[in-house]
Amino acid sequence: DAIMSQNGHSLLVQNLNRLEDTLEEDQRGINLTIEILKNLIEIKPTLGPKMCEETEILSWLLKRVRSKTFDENKLSSSELLNMLANSDSSIQNMIGNSAKFEGVDLLLQACAIYRRKEPFSAEEEECIENIFGTLSAVLMVSENQTKFRRGEGFELMIRFLREKKYTALCAIKVIDYAITNNAKNCEHMVESGGLKAIFPVFMGRAAARKLKKSKKLSKGEVINFEEHCISIMATLALYLEDRRGHDCLSRFISKFLEDGMEKIDRVVELYVEYSKRMQRFESSKGETKREEAEDERESNEIEMGIYAVQRLAAIMTVVAGCSSAANSKLEAKFVQLNMSVNA
Repeated sequence: DAIMSQNGHSLLVQNLNRLEDTLEEDQRGINLTIEILKNLIEIKPTLGPKMCEETEILSWLLKRVRSKTFDENKLSSSELLNMLANSDSSIQNMIGNSAKFEGVDLLLQACAIYRRKEPFSAEEEECIENIFGTLSAVLMVSENQTKFRRGEGFELMIRFLREKKYTALCAIKVIDYAITNNAKNCEHMVESGGLKAIFPVFMGRAAARKLKKSKKLSKGEVINFEEHCISIMATLALYLEDRRGHDCLSRFISKFLEDGMEKIDRVVELYVEYSKRMQRFESSKGETKREEAEDERESNEIEMGIYAVQRLAAIMTVVAGCSSAANSKLEAKFVQLNMSVNA
């Protein structure tokens, strides 16, 4: 509070603008300044919007993360930018709707650096995740989703998936946020060739298979990646429609009818897997304390896959409702498994 009341945050950002990133001594000063700003926000997150409104910190950070050279200061800058973007919706708005810079376009430029470039270290992987994480947070604002579409963001993310490099892991999350509650973006993704890139990943092939082989993903990372794929499929199922000159829903449904309807087998497989996880969670509820906080319970339900089950059920409902062949396939599968769709 004392630092902010004395306009210390403005002086710190002015210090960043004064320092030269090419000089070794100044590099240390930049790193120290960023660490101080990060500590201020960690201690008092509400300082973030004030800092972004009253200084040029966002502009400076967006410029720094677009550097093609990776170093410690680029990592620190990406951390601070990601921290700010995920801390407050007003900052997400500022990044996307500033009169001084085009934040969504600048983030896409920062992502594009890694289209064909693999990270050389765990630190650079973290930097990439921070940049893509910032973009994902910014896409929680509907106006920014529109800017992402108009800035050919979908085309870039689809290229990442086709390149099958580390960025594919991050691109899935960005696509998920970019189409959430946005029918126009869903349609645009399909018309940009997104189905050919997304379905192999959903099936555990292409980028998904390569990532699992080349990078030892933790169980949590695998589940997170998988759940973003499920979320994308559910959003497409719920928001796509056929209209004059556009047959996006039909194209989506036809994918489930290809190759012996193996994609329906995949949906059912995932539904069974996540349902069993939920059953284990339900059976353990009696062992938890009654005074368990509501937000903790919700967190546990998310962790145990309740939303994944609901989304998989939505996918099956839409596909079955659009195709009698798919409906028959699903009925046969659930009879065979002695199960029903309850979500």
